[in-house]
Amino acid sequence: MFDSDAAEFREGIIQSVSPPRMDVNVPSGLVVDVAISFGGGKSTYVFLGDAEVAQMGGTTFSSSMSSILEAVKAARTKYQDIVDNYEAAKGKVTKCETIIKQLDPEMKRAVADEERWKKMESMQLGFFEKMSACMDKLLTIVETKAAQPNQLQATTPTTKKGQQTLL
Repeated sequence: MFDSDAAEFREGIIQSVSPPRMDVNVPSGLVVDVAISFGGGKSTYVFLGDAEVAQMGGTTFSSSMSSILEAVKAARTKYQDIVDNYEAAKGKVTKCETIIKQLDPEMKRAVADEERWKKMESMQLGFFEKMSACMDKLLTIVETKAAQPNQLQATTPTTKKGQQTLL
């Protein structure tokens, strides 16, 4: 047995094969029940009565190693194609996400909300940068004035009666 979805090969032992029976859901009409044991576990599968190779989903069953080998080679080709076309598929996923954002109302709102948040963050960052620049200028002015103590002394204004008031 070869499971192409998991890329696993397991050899089993056929325990029993039922006589062919009619099944109206099958084109040929005949099916057989085959009980197979794999490493201690036993499972029963229903196969077409005249098939040498049986497919169930991604699993190939056969008593012929050449049939199993063909299935393994086909799986390898399939997975190699996936690997070879990874970048193209990745680009298609991105395109599909863009289309979903255009068509899905929830995604439209989420994208609009995200854009508003980015704009607010940018404005906030700009505000903090300007405040930092102003604080730097103010600090420079204060440091310059502190280095020149005579210029920091303020003249004290006098009142009408000649009294001085403190600032």
